[in-house]
Amino acid sequence: MKWLKELKEKFESGVAHQFLLYLNIQDVFLKENKLERLDEILFSSELLNKAGIVVFYNRGTGFRFAEKEMKVRFLKILGCDADELTTNSAKPVSALKLLDDFLHFSWKDHQVIEAFSEDIAKKMEKENRPFIGVVLEYLETLVPGDAASGDCADRDILVILSQWAHDAKIRKNRNAVVLIADSLASIAPSLRRPDSETAIFKIPFPDLEERKEAIALLRKNFSRLEGDVEDGTLSNLTSGLNRSAISEIVRDSHYHKRPLIYSEVFSRKKKILEEQSGGLIEIRRPLWGMDAIGDLGPHKRFIRKVVDAMKRNDFLVVPMGILLIGPPGTGKTVFAEALAHEADIPLIIYKNLREMWHGQSERNQDLVFELTRAQAPVITFQDEIDQAFLARGTYFHGDSGVSSRMSADLYEFMSDTALRGKVVWLAATNRPDLLDPAMLRPGRFDVKIPFLPPDNPEASADIIFALLKKMEILARAALASFKWELSKEEAAEVASEMRCFWEQSSGRLYKEKPKGIAEEVQEIFYTGAEIEVILRKAYVIARDEGQEVLSGRHIQAAVHNYIPTKDIVIYNEMSIMALAETDSEEFLSENQKREALKARKIKKFPN
Repeated sequence: MKWLKELKEKFESGVAHQFLLYLNIQDVFLKENKLERLDEILFSSELLNKAGIVVFYNRGTGFRFAEKEMKVRFLKILGCDADELTTNSAKPVSALKLLDDFLHFSWKDHQVIEAFSEDIAKKMEKENRPFIGVVLEYLETLVPGDAASGDCADRDILVILSQWAHDAKIRKNRNAVVLIADSLASIAPSLRRPDSETAIFKIPFPDLEERKEAIALLRKNFSRLEGDVEDGTLSNLTSGLNRSAISEIVRDSHYHKRPLIYSEVFSRKKKILEEQSGGLIEIRRPLWGMDAIGDLGPHKRFIRKVVDAMKRNDFLVVPMGILLIGPPGTGKTVFAEALAHEADIPLIIYKNLREMWHGQSERNQDLVFELTRAQAPVITFQDEIDQAFLARGTYFHGDSGVSSRMSADLYEFMSDTALRGKVVWLAATNRPDLLDPAMLRPGRFDVKIPFLPPDNPEASADIIFALLKKMEILARAALASFKWELSKEEAAEVASEMRCFWEQSSGRLYKEKPKGIAEEVQEIFYTGAEIEVILRKAYVIARDEGQEVLSGRHIQAAVHNYIPTKDIVIYNEMSIMALAETDSEEFLSENQKREALKARKIKKFPN
């Protein structure tokens, strides 16, 4: 474990005596063909196994000691009994003041000599061993993010820990302090500043090789385990999981005598990671690829180019991020799903990361980013990103700078070139004008793709066939039946009616073109989402008639029954914004190229 070696080096060199461990702290770690918890690993490490006393403390269970004899000596030095220790441990400030006294002891102090014997104390001093090692668990409950302005107890504990890091006597005595937190964002900022003298170590999620080692050990321990997932495939499939979660999957399969199969492992992984994130992410293996995309030929060619580059590890061709811009219902989400399906990698959908509690929003984002990094290669997707990350100058100033810090962290993570081709950022918006220019620059969103409603019946017909295939895939996944019959001629006929007419002077929508005012009427074709609603209505009509096969007649009836309700003015402006922001003509028709030139003259989205 690289982090454990570096921790020892910093202690031995005198660079630091107080350490902060965070992130994958609940995992088990492989040591000498055994999986051990973090407290076991720390006690057996070269840092703490040389200490005379190793004491663990958290505010829930109080003090505990690595060995029984250590508690006896601790009480002897303290000059009290176990009941007094329990009383002190129930009050975090009292407990830390008690530990503060012990951290200033050395092997030369007479209390220590009496507890260990003079021979042992002299031997320990000669070997330059620490007298005490202190491990504080669940640090976020002792010094939360607002500890500096919180209640008196939080402030007292923050002062104590800050002093420990700078205390020359603790360093001289070679005593050590290890702090353990779930994330940096969940603890007081002063403890994680560069000048805090607290050495910070991120405990990472296991990489591919570490997962292989853990799986090999589990296979050995559970030799009867069967399945069609080979170890190499299982190692790849469990990306993002820690060893504890992998062990849980294997043990459960062994106990229930169920084979390890691909779908079962992914289902368990999905459940574990979504629960671990607290519902902040959703993990999908999309069922459909480019067959579910109607029309949008240039967009499908782009998917092929990106997927081919990822499969041959030509990462310079893969964009850092792709921004999908356009009105609702134009295919942005299905594009993200198709890209993940064709690349055969998971799609992570980001949920709302913000919470009302101090520091929790930043903690949420940190955790999501680490889970994303651990699952690479992966595609991420955030819909309506303009709602989560507004442009600078538009933040609510009462959020204590949370929004600006979250945006800055996002920009930094998106710009990490080490993740190019491993984490592909996808985001969708219909209001790109609300996004910060720093987010839109190349190196974050390298490609900006417009998604517009169809502009002719042929495109609508293509969307109809794509959506019917998508519905067929959904039914098959649900072990249901979905049958349809639709000729190209029938599709062309119903597609020609999947439009409405907008009278600009009055703002009214008509299903049929009104007579006498042709110069003021604009033909508007239905979006893919609207067409999907019509197809579902058609299926209901077919089932109501007792028919098992969806036909053109049912679709025709659904078209006639459908009443468009969208705000044409807003949809048009969103289309104009998409044309204005796109940075590549490959996605535009000749007519759209001309419209894009006009759109770039628009300076502001209308209120």
